[in-house]
Amino acid sequence: MRKRRFVNILAMVGGVAFAIYGVLILTIAATGNVIEGRAALACGGAGLLLVAAPLLAVPFSARVAKAFALLALVCFAVLAVRLAFWPQSTIAPDPLVQTAVVAFAVLVAGRIYLARRRRLPDHQP
Repeated sequence: MRKRRFVNILAMVGGVAFAIYGVLILTIAATGNVIEGRAALACGGAGLLLVAAPLLAVPFSARVAKAFALLALVCFAVLAVRLAFWPQSTIAPDPLVQTAVVAFAVLVAGRIYLARRRRLPDHQP
């Protein structure tokens, strides 16, 4: 019981730290105190908030924390696919990076499929 309480406190402290850092980064990006890389800074802040959500939810509900973690993985996979396959004139994406991004997206989709299949009741036609 003491170990679980320690893990909950540690998750809450880590989640609060990530959330504060993410909000500060988003604030810096929103106020315009950055000359270059404003969009990347905003994406980084949003990513930190996505990581903080499951950590903040762990002490209250493990089920909600798993849902937030899955949402964060899906968001990261969608962003990675967009960045790897977005047509840009100055940058040619590496095929190895594109392969890794597709593999990550397939693994996330497989994880969602297996979790849903496990929850559904068995009924054979």
